Amino acid sequence: MNFDQEIVKLEETFVLMTELQKMQAEHLVIHERNIAEHERNLAEHERNLAEHERNPAEHGRYLAEHDRLLAEHDSFLVEHQRNLAEHERSTVEHERRMAYIDQRLAEITDKLDGLIGFMDGQSRRPQ
Repeated sequence: MNFDQEIVKLEETFVLMTELQKMQAEHLVIHERNIAEHERNLAEHERNLAEHERNPAEHGRYLAEHDRLLAEHDSFLVEHQRNLAEHERSTVEHERRMAYIDQRLAEITDKLDGLIGFMDGQSRRPQ
């Protein structure tokens, strides 16, 4: 390998090392941001935990309210399921009635077509 080829290889290596250093710097910035966010979250968690320990009665009220809301939600679901079942029954009845109406309309249409044909034949007869 001659001197020019070695210089080209060294330049390529230098470019790769520069890219790696950039990537490491970006990674370090991201890592530092993640650490700062983690520290903020940890501090908030510790504040919340201290607040919880200072106010167990408040936590008990919160749990009672949560239980009340769950019971209310359960009642709503039962009512919703009942309404849904009623709606399904109504839909079936509506479809049954519509099928009957469609059948009757078809029969009436046939009769009207027959009557129109009969009247058409009556009016074309020579008198």
